[in-house]
Amino acid sequence: ASLAAVTPYLVHPAQEARTYPLMSALAAASIFLLARYLNGNASKLGTSFVLVNLALLTTHYYSMFIVSAVLLVPLVLLRRPLTSWLPAVCISGAGIIGLMLMAILIAGHHSGETYDTGLIAFPGVVWSMISGYTLMPSSEEIHALGIRATLPYLPPALITVIPLGILAIRGLMALNRDALLVILVTLAVPLLAPFMVRLVFPDVSINPRYTMPAAPSLLVLLAAGLARGYSEHVSVKVSAFILIAVMVSGSVRHLATPGHGREDIYAAGDWLKQHVPVDEEILVTSTEMHHLAVFHWPERQFRLYPDRRNVANHRNSAAIAEDLPFAATGRSIFLLGRTWLSDPDGLLKNELAKRYAMCPGAEIRGIRILCLEKPAN
Repeated sequence: ASLAAVTPYLVHPAQEARTYPLMSALAAASIFLLARYLNGNASKLGTSFVLVNLALLTTHYYSMFIVSAVLLVPLVLLRRPLTSWLPAVCISGAGIIGLMLMAILIAGHHSGETYDTGLIAFPGVVWSMISGYTLMPSSEEIHALGIRATLPYLPPALITVIPLGILAIRGLMALNRDALLVILVTLAVPLLAPFMVRLVFPDVSINPRYTMPAAPSLLVLLAAGLARGYSEHVSVKVSAFILIAVMVSGSVRHLATPGHGREDIYAAGDWLKQHVPVDEEILVTSTEMHHLAVFHWPERQFRLYPDRRNVANHRNSAAIAEDLPFAATGRSIFLLGRTWLSDPDGLLKNELAKRYAMCPGAEIRGIRILCLEKPAN
């Protein structure tokens, strides 16, 4: 609990009211219920276990990996009567299948670009689980500099590797066979499965936040290492100090600058307040940006344009530009995030530049605000 309280990996998205820390909490609950069953403190995997897993599956589609991992353990052990675990496993497994079918239906179109994976992708995910995002490069830095973007952040990472290894090894030594199986499976599957899926489906995005259900298992492993020999071994004490110092540093840095090089909401809000009347409709380019805008500026009017299933291409970009909505002021204010998700190839941007003159807009860190003037004729 102490480690979880200072882990920036959990603190960061929790400050943004996102679903990812909820995934971690539900994953911890599912693992806890499985542990009670394996220890003999529960006669079966019952209703609570099923409800927690179904709640996980409705929180984020990547939670199917942690639920799959939890369901894998009883299948491997096969020591208890089938009636004590098979119904719960089957119902939870049906939830996974249902989620996969829904994901296939919902993801019937491709909107915008996906994150690429490279040599630093997996180490970056593991490091983010310890340090959060403030002790690692932003996605903009990685896109601009590639692997060179990691150089300023290598010293704290390399310093942390040894104490992390010491605590992890001691944690492995402290766990009995059943606990070892539970922790390793629920740690490895959520971490590795997204990369395996990416090999089969190249258009699938991978984000460090998606592996958050693995956080409880990692924290249990490290906590077991802290508990084993802390009072006897100086190496464990030093390792604990370094680990917690890195975690606290990441959390403090995040809380000091919560944007971490991303959307500067306050600055964008100030610009809108100075230049755009409250009743003037503002266009946004993606559902993500629409959610962000409505949350932060509920008093304003926003319109998703083009609509969520309409991605600009060679066939439709001219028509989308031609039908651009304009306010009574004769201008159109367009609010964009870091990437124009509905215009991945820049075709719509080119069409707009052909047809309309630009009035003063703004570019505020991760947010761009375009202003287009309606032709006089």
